[in-house]
Amino acid sequence: FRSPIGPRVLIGFFSSSTGAGSRMVDFFVHTLGMNLHSAQDLAGVLRKCVHFAFYGTVGFTAYKTAKRGGVTGATVLYGLAFVLMHSSFDEYRQSGYKDRTGSAWAVCLDMAGAACFVLIAHLAAKGGKPAPEAVKS
Repeated sequence: FRSPIGPRVLIGFFSSSTGAGSRMVDFFVHTLGMNLHSAQDLAGVLRKCVHFAFYGTVGFTAYKTAKRGGVTGATVLYGLAFVLMHSSFDEYRQSGYKDRTGSAWAVCLDMAGAACFVLIAHLAAKGGKPAPEAVKS
């Protein structure tokens, strides 16, 4: 995702009817022989994991890009804001398809993924040490 176009193309593809979960459910039922209820549950869990990891990666990439670009003091905010913008657009776009729904909960899940990935990257960049103002004497 070195280019800001990469996440946008993926979001556009998976926000459309093409990215609906019914294809995954069909695969589990017809290929793996799962019953419909189990297939729907598994597809739901996998899709949420993908959301978490995908937007975590987008946030991490935005954070690293800001850091390499010389942004000082706002790199965490930049990573989180970048994800909020894209995740909100993703859910808004999904609400326009008859077989998709947009959800504020999905945005919260996406932001949780971004927060985890960005904060881990930020702590790793600091060597795991708290900021000097957080240390009490």
